[in-house]
Amino acid sequence: MRKILLILIVSSLFSCRKDVGPQTNNNSTENETFHDVLIACEGNFGTGNGSLSIYSSSAKETLNNYFNQENNYPLGDVVQSIASIDENLYIVVNNSGKIEIIDSTNYLSQGVIAGFTSPREIAKIDNDKAYVTDLYSNSVQVVDLTTRNIISSIAVSGWTEAILVRNNYAYVSCPGASLIYKIDISSHELIDSISTASSPLDLVLDKNNKLWVVCSGNWGANDGTLESINLNTFVNEQVIQLNSSASELCISNDLDKLYWLDNGVNYLDVDQTSIINSIVPSGAGFFYGLGIHPNSNDIYISDAIDFVQAGKLYRYNSQGEALDSTTLGINPHAIFFK
Repeated sequence: MRKILLILIVSSLFSCRKDVGPQTNNNSTENETFHDVLIACEGNFGTGNGSLSIYSSSAKETLNNYFNQENNYPLGDVVQSIASIDENLYIVVNNSGKIEIIDSTNYLSQGVIAGFTSPREIAKIDNDKAYVTDLYSNSVQVVDLTTRNIISSIAVSGWTEAILVRNNYAYVSCPGASLIYKIDISSHELIDSISTASSPLDLVLDKNNKLWVVCSGNWGANDGTLESINLNTFVNEQVIQLNSSASELCISNDLDKLYWLDNGVNYLDVDQTSIINSIVPSGAGFFYGLGIHPNSNDIYISDAIDFVQAGKLYRYNSQGEALDSTTLGINPHAIFFK
């Protein structure tokens, strides 16, 4: 339960520290550089200073607190994740219980979906609907993308996190119950589930049509795993013991290499699963988010540092060689590529 435990620990630390306000912009809004990397900066838990940073991999330019700059109001409390649906970006703001919708080109607000308990991720399931996972609601919410309302919910057991949609099904990780749910998106019915190791988090699909899940394991037990699920049979075919706590599972653009955080960045070839490779050491920082650029395969890592001050973004090439770094907002986490 790495992610939620970190939230709880950090929130308790903030109660005895001076709050840090929203970060300021580095550049003018008139800049027309294409910013292809977006970073959700959680902010300090409970203070409402979450923000959006945008970065250009070509111009090496960063704009911080960009949502606030363009819309003249703060994004909210704990900016959790970002998804692209049609022409808009959907920014999930966990502790504010909402999803901000912005135009993917100019970042201007297009509306808000409200009424969630503690949303985590959103994924489109058909032309006009999406699913939203939640930390506390014991359900997956069904959202009408046209009216921007919650129209129904699917009962589950506890916290739900990642969503991956494939063909007529949505696969949802449930860290608290150590399950992966299979939901029929045409009927919104929970039709199956499969057990995993403790705390399954992120989901990716590889070139062999195998669903991979990273399990962070029990707190402090160093018993995290990588697990491969056959979607045709919905059987867990392989469990790789990591002997550590792991998170932030990503995949390369050709869908043949898995990357994750575990005392730095590690990777695994999906056809050679007996060899785990370390590619970027963590050093003195606190690696908090990970992304693999879909065009270059460059490795992007967000560093929360101490969960109080502004964080950093580090960029490495696919061989693990350092390219550059930049300052972001507070507690930078989810990394999204346009």
